[in-house]
Amino acid sequence: MKVYALRLKDKKELNNSSSGGAFTAISDVFLSSGNAVVSAIYNYDTNQNEFVLYTTSEERDKARGSKYMQAYPLDSFHKAEQWVKEKNKELLFV
Repeated sequence: MKVYALRLKDKKELNNSSSGGAFTAISDVFLSSGNAVVSAIYNYDTNQNEFVLYTTSEERDKARGSKYMQAYPLDSFHKAEQWVKEKNKELLFV
């Protein structure tokens, strides 16, 4: 069995993360390359955790801490499929 551990060195980013910052570090690689990420973001208007496709770190920052709650997929699978087909880029689905 292999076990990997990750923790951000940036104290500010680490303090904004709920699990050592792995999500932030990995998503940064995808977003900085012009790719997209799909992850759960809490929607305060509907009071639901919903999967959202995004391409900016500002949107990603809204996802911090939301990954540990049940989320509604809505049309995220369809949007993810469209993204991959139309953009011919990579997609991280968390």
